[in-house]
Amino acid sequence: MSTHYQRTVRFAEVDGAGFVFFAKYLELCHEAYEASLLRSGIELRTFFGKNRILIPIMKVNAQYLGPLQSGDNVRIELAVTPAGDHGFAIAYRMLQLGAAGEKLVVLAKTEHMVIDIQTLERKPLPPALAAWVQAGGGVS
Repeated sequence: MSTHYQRTVRFAEVDGAGFVFFAKYLELCHEAYEASLLRSGIELRTFFGKNRILIPIMKVNAQYLGPLQSGDNVRIELAVTPAGDHGFAIAYRMLQLGAAGEKLVVLAKTEHMVIDIQTLERKPLPPALAAWVQAGGGVS
């Protein structure tokens, strides 16, 4: 995996049974994606408006291998690969970090497509995003 993001699961992210709800795992993955973009110099607030694009997720796949609870420390590893001239895919590995070592809790993959904000037609990756993809999601 190319880059990673680490943080602690918050109490607000667990359900009534005390475990992270399945959709929250994908939110954590997206948080790692955004952090990777920021580390590579892509400031999200201005990037989308300046380039007049959207980058929707076209496909998602997730395999849940273990639960997380409030207070658990996690590391999310991600690797970015190109998907044609207009998109990219991100593979995620989420690991629970503890005194006994690391435990893999989620494998996920998202596929993204760059589209024009008005026409909704496919659009080539802007140069900064293309560099981020070529760097595998790491800092180029």
